[in-house]
Amino acid sequence: MEEIKYTYRELKQFLSGLSEEQLDQTIMLAEVERPSRPIYPSVIENNYYYNCDDHEDGGTMEELREIHEGEDDFEESNYLVGCKKGTVLFFDE
Repeated sequence: MEEIKYTYRELKQFLSGLSEEQLDQTIMLAEVERPSRPIYPSVIENNYYYNCDDHEDGGTMEELREIHEGEDDFEESNYLVGCKKGTVLFFDE
């Protein structure tokens, strides 16, 4: 399946074409095999990092330091920025 990406500029342009009534509606996420549900926007306050070898191991650098406190093999250089501070994300829970 081809991934389709839109910029926030394109989203803003789309939203500017909606009626006032449509702008007051809850934003819903629709997927083929799941019921539609509301989504909530959020701005990431800190960079979010993930481990290069284990993508399940992620968080802010402060969180990662706490989680791995006392571990000899913890190296910040093993983590890459997955989401930059200021990134807008939409969550469904």
